[in-house]
Order: sequence, then C-alpha cells, then structure tokens
Amino acid sequence: MYSMTCLLRTVIIIIIIIIIIIMIIIIIIIIIIIIIILLRLQDLELIGLIEAAKLGLADCRKEMGAINWDGEDAWTSVSQMCEKTKPFLRGYKKHTGFPLRKGTEYLVYEIFVSPSALIKSELQDRGGPDS
Repeated sequence: MYSMTCLLRTVIIIIIIIIIIIMIIIIIIIIIIIIIILLRLQDLELIGLIEAAKLGLADCRKEMGAINWDGEDAWTSVSQMCEKTKPFLRGYKKHTGFPLRKGTEYLVYEIFVSPSALIKSELQDRGGPDS
C-alpha cells in the first residue's frame, strides 16, 4: 500500500515537472515570436524614416533652387535646410538607440555630403566666401 502511494506521488511529480517544462518551452517560443514581430515592426518604421528623409531631402533640394545665393540669405537658407534633416537623425537614434548604421550611410551622404557639395560649388560659382 505504501509503495503504491509512493509510486503515485512520484508519477504525479514527474507529470508536474513535464508540464512545467512544456510551459517554459511555450513561454520561450512566445517570447521569441514577439521579439521577431517587434524587429519586423522596427524595420518597417526604419523604412518609414528613410522615406521621410528622402522627402525632406527633396524639399531641401527644391529650396536650394530658390535660394538667393548673394549675401547672408544663402547661409540662413542653408542652415534651415540642415535643420530639416535633424528630426530624421534624432528619430533614427531614438528609435534604434544607435547613430546611423553602415547600411544607411548612403542616407548621410545624400542628406549632408551631396547638398553641401552642391552648396559649396554654387557659392564658388557665384563668388561666395569659399572661393
């Protein structure tokens, strides 16, 4: 009688341990799925940020065409143009916790290097401070 009770107790403990292990595995799988979903959403948001940056850049380039390159107005317009790109960079850093990664270096080029090269050549063509 005692051995049956002991055996029954052992079987129940083994079943409980198996159920706990299965629950832990299920919880781990659910956590992994949630992490994957969050990473996908992060990628989608990053794509949105990149598109917003491209639109901002297009606006900047349109404004560059309208800049009066004589005098101080040029520099105010240029600084306003640079201000337009800051929300993207802040949004990217806040979103990812990192500055721009290598995969988005072309954006830095497009946002800063390309327009500043255009500005510099425009100023040199018009006899600005850099000439």
